[in-house]
Amino acid sequence: MDTTKPPQDQRTTDQLYKQGIILGLLGTLFFSFKPIIIKLSYLENADIYTPETILFLRMIFALPIFLLIARKNFKTSSQLLTPKILALGLLIGLPGYWLASWLDFKGLELISAQLERLILFSYPLMVALLAKIIWRQKLDKYFWIALIICYSGIAILFSQELHSIGAQAITGGFYIFASAISFSCYLIASKPLITRLGSGLFTSLAMIGSSVAIISHFFLVTPFQKVLEIPINTTSLLIGGGLSIFCTVIPAYLVSRSIELIGPAKLAGINMTGPVITSMLAVFLLNEHFSMYHVIALIMVTYGAFLLSKK
Repeated sequence: MDTTKPPQDQRTTDQLYKQGIILGLLGTLFFSFKPIIIKLSYLENADIYTPETILFLRMIFALPIFLLIARKNFKTSSQLLTPKILALGLLIGLPGYWLASWLDFKGLELISAQLERLILFSYPLMVALLAKIIWRQKLDKYFWIALIICYSGIAILFSQELHSIGAQAITGGFYIFASAISFSCYLIASKPLITRLGSGLFTSLAMIGSSVAIISHFFLVTPFQKVLEIPINTTSLLIGGGLSIFCTVIPAYLVSRSIELIGPAKLAGINMTGPVITSMLAVFLLNEHFSMYHVIALIMVTYGAFLLSKK
């Protein structure tokens, strides 16, 4: 019987790898709760908890955290921030975390959390397509195969939703698809600034800019009387705190640490569990319907994303 123990360095490497897997799974789990919390908010009181109100509550909690992170990063990177770069960093966050989020929240008023997650999960295809258009990058046959498989899966689930809820599925699907496009534009536009500033400082600036836009948007479209009607209670605290802390800040750091330990390719594989987790949560917490059509759509979209990550 071989009693040889692996070297200490090997054991440490294995432990860190397992830690990276666990952190990646936890990050994906927390991110998957976002549409569930939003849908539960609408069920609680759709008149009070509008998309603008939920986004406002989310950013009121998150903004102080990102200001603290920005202050920390600014101390070591202040020489990189010219007025032009600062303005760009604040503005580039708008399509990614203001417009995309608002469109996403509007879509969730109309369609299921499961369909929303599948449509958003296809954004890497949009990023690749935009990159080809902007930077003339070549797309091989695997991209087009992945695109066909992915959107065929979405079409299957969309047809079921259309049959179930009618025309509002078209409007809701449009909102979510537009959200995915907006977020893809943000990712493309952010690449040069991330290279220059680093991910920490850039993300802080982008989130601060979008937070100011979201809070301003809320006060512009919400009558003053409606603002006063927002309850300061456990529900509002859970919505704001849950979305900002548990569905934004914490998973962002979990995912960053997971990338550091296992790399982005392995994390991409873990992220493929996201739509499955959201579907399970939607069935058990929202009582959403789940059929063989959902299974087929999940498999097709996940496999399409897998093909894209492997090419």
